[in-house]
Amino acid sequence: MVQVTDYRALIQTWLVEQSQVKPINGNIEVQTIFDQERDRYLLVDLGWDGHRRVYNCVFHLEIKEGKIWIQRKNVSVSSSQKLCGKWGR
Repeated sequence: MVQVTDYRALIQTWLVEQSQVKPINGNIEVQTIFDQERDRYLLVDLGWDGHRRVYNCVFHLEIKEGKIWIQRKNVSVSSSQKLCGKWGR
């Protein structure tokens, strides 16, 4: 049976891997945000595209009651399938 600590490691590893894909427009930074105390994990894009401010939450994942909750998924279906495949689902 998968433990919460396993979920934490899987989520963090996966989000770091996803953060290596850089946005093509503007001066955009990709950040991973890990709140291990509350089991909240985010991947965000932020920066500038010309004169336009960019803030985009790509992923927001939480671990609640021993389960992974996908609160936000702002990516293609293939990325979601990879995410689920990594966890054996």
